[in-house]
Amino acid sequence: MATGKPLLKLQEVGPEQFVAAMDLQMRTFIAINERLHSLLFPGDPNTDPAAVEACAKRFEAGRVADERAGAELKYWQAIDVQSGEMAGCALWEFWPNGKPEQTGGEVTWVPDADTDKGIRGGELWRKYTQWAVDRQHGLRAKHIEGPYAQLEVCFTSGAHQRKGAGSLVIDAGLARAEELGLDCFIEASPQGRLLYETRGFRCIEEFTPQVPSELEETSEGIPIEYSFMKRPAGGWQD
Repeated sequence: MATGKPLLKLQEVGPEQFVAAMDLQMRTFIAINERLHSLLFPGDPNTDPAAVEACAKRFEAGRVADERAGAELKYWQAIDVQSGEMAGCALWEFWPNGKPEQTGGEVTWVPDADTDKGIRGGELWRKYTQWAVDRQHGLRAKHIEGPYAQLEVCFTSGAHQRKGAGSLVIDAGLARAEELGLDCFIEASPQGRLLYETRGFRCIEEFTPQVPSELEETSEGIPIEYSFMKRPAGGWQD
């Protein structure tokens, strides 16, 4: 029986699909134990559907705020034509006039105490999450100036990894960035870096922030690490 790549089509994620997309997003990053994502979007879809809905709502609120601040957003998905399944998604942000401020804002989603669904809470966990968010956006501020595009998040289902879904949603954003003449940036996990390199991205800084001593125990010894990558408009010229 033939087992080639599935036929995929590109379309935008509709509002009625936001929760399903967040469910897939959270499952994808849980599978690779991605620390920063677990801080930004806490919860386990297998045991806590309400957490998925809460994360989707906050995700959408962030999109609305960015649009009001001047961003053009494209939330693309790759659809498996045969099965109809959501194979992968990517949220692209295009800032043709630059972003007013590189800040992640105040962390408000950490509960006052650990929940019975396994979501961490408490003042120290809130401080740890705020520290991580501040470091993330501090790195962006260091490297990004003026107009730019950001691949904010990209993920594919386990069944569709390395079968073209990621490439489809990445290439769609790169094409739009080229139309606008924008440099592109992405925060790449170790698992995703190779794919981005094939699309012309290069690592400009390895991000492994040192946890403050007062938060070392809270961090549980799990590092935050990713590659901050760039693809200039028109591609690298060397």
